[in-house]
Amino acid sequence: MPYPIRNLAQRLCAAWTNTAVALLCYGLVAFISLTGFIGTLGKQIFPVYSVVLTLGLMVMWILTGLRLSRMADTRVPRLSNSEFIRTLIAAAVLPVGIGLVLKLSMVVAGTTRVTNFISYFSKLHNSVFIAAIIVGAALVTLIVALMLNKRLSLSNPKVEVSELRENWQESVHPNEIFINLDNLVMANRRYKEVPNRVYKELKPTLNEQVQAKGSFTGKTLQEVQPKYKEVEVDKALNSTRIFSLISGNLLLIGAAVAILFSALSIAGVVTGGHTVTKVTQLFFIASILKALGSILVNASHLFFAEMMFESNVMYLKVEGTFTESKISTGNSIHDSTRSENILVRSSITPWIIVSRIVSSSFASSGSNNLEHPRFILEMHKNDHELDSIRSDLITFLKDRESIASITSQRDLMNTSQIHEINKQTRAQNAAIPHREEEIGGYIRRQEEEEYPQ
Repeated sequence: MPYPIRNLAQRLCAAWTNTAVALLCYGLVAFISLTGFIGTLGKQIFPVYSVVLTLGLMVMWILTGLRLSRMADTRVPRLSNSEFIRTLIAAAVLPVGIGLVLKLSMVVAGTTRVTNFISYFSKLHNSVFIAAIIVGAALVTLIVALMLNKRLSLSNPKVEVSELRENWQESVHPNEIFINLDNLVMANRRYKEVPNRVYKELKPTLNEQVQAKGSFTGKTLQEVQPKYKEVEVDKALNSTRIFSLISGNLLLIGAAVAILFSALSIAGVVTGGHTVTKVTQLFFIASILKALGSILVNASHLFFAEMMFESNVMYLKVEGTFTESKISTGNSIHDSTRSENILVRSSITPWIIVSRIVSSSFASSGSNNLEHPRFILEMHKNDHELDSIRSDLITFLKDRESIASITSQRDLMNTSQIHEINKQTRAQNAAIPHREEEIGGYIRRQEEEEYPQ
């Protein structure tokens, strides 16, 4: 699965883990407060802990509903063992600390004022809000889990490649192999004339170990321009994400309405028409609706925004050795033209890996709507493409010319004229025995070796 979808699942799991820890700590605080471990104030200050739990759960699920980053997140913050132990210790120490603070406040401000302040928290009906958060979060998680399950059923996680490892003995210079690889073999595989994506540039290295002998190596990693592939979405996933989108937006509208009434209630508090308790309750309702609606909306956007692509990835590595030798033609005494060439014999060992990959990206609104990284989800064999690359390389190697020849028409005419002159000269010297001609050719070759130009 792509990282954003995996992180969505991890974020929900982390939220439920933190919720379970918060409820466990709340139970510990309730046991300490209601059993009289902190004195007679335990039962009176217990509603304060309920408000703290309600606020904590609301903040926790609001953070869960925040939009996932479009960059490549690889992990989600988790609750470690040390944090869990610190939380339990705080749950045991917090009631004692709050009890001491309230006793000190009663001494300073008076018992009546402190008691009236504590009674305000008992009027908020915190148990109802805690239950609403847990039930609402469970329903939201169920909807998201259905979408995750449907998307997971569409995945086909395979890692397969087509591979070629051979050894070729050809008369070709190593540099020409790499030039042909880069400018012909790979360039011919572009999609809609868009240059290939080069992740590792082909930089050949020739190492001449001794005179006229050495080794060479070079490798490249390229990807053909990705081609869009339609995401296969079944009716169940499509219906679930539409329902999630509509429900999430309705919850957000309800949160906006609750905020509006909360603002109006604040004005009523100033004029004496409403109580502070009503304002706080409306604020709690708006926060809960905002948290649950954001989770549904962002999750549905994530499943709507996914785009898939298909492309070919090719890794080519060429290694080998080369030797140089000289080849000459036209050394007869009667030949008027001669060709000398440096012949490079290469032992080529290519290693080619080709794979057809399926990648996933996530679109967004704005100018950078397709700037999210692509994640490789599937890798499949592509024997056809591998055979095509091999065929192009073999064709190039077999069609190479090792001996230089005359291709210009004017040069051919001049050579023909020289040949006619030599032919007439040989006719005049036809009396020279064949043995003397061979001796003459041998003497001329010997002079060239002793006195090279």
